[in-house]
Amino acid sequence: MKRNFFKYLFCTLAAILTLASLTGCKDDEDDTSNALEGTVWMRKTSDNTSFRNVRSYYEIMYFTKNKVGVYPLDKDKKIIGRLSYDDYKIVKGKLYIGNSVAINWTDESIYCDFDYYRVYPPFIYFLP
Repeated sequence: MKRNFFKYLFCTLAAILTLASLTGCKDDEDDTSNALEGTVWMRKTSDNTSFRNVRSYYEIMYFTKNKVGVYPLDKDKKIIGRLSYDDYKIVKGKLYIGNSVAINWTDESIYCDFDYYRVYPPFIYFLP
């Protein structure tokens, strides 16, 4: 009886370890886990910025699974259009947007020609 129990326990542990080792392997070249998906980043624009003759007070970057959109906002922080919509990827912890070189980013800021800061209202909050 004891012998069968230990044999069963050993086989179960061996199966679990084998499964864990197979699913735990991953290529670090392309980081498919996406820390930015669903996040919104904002910056204040300069005093004379406009989009289609509407004064833009802020800009946001919104990250989906593999795209990032840049949207100007009016004085009520509502989207008035879309400036760009590019592919992005994270490789070895570095952020690449479109054809750009690695972009400096942390959990709270992204520098992409301007400093963008993480904001926590969801994207839907900015829709008109």
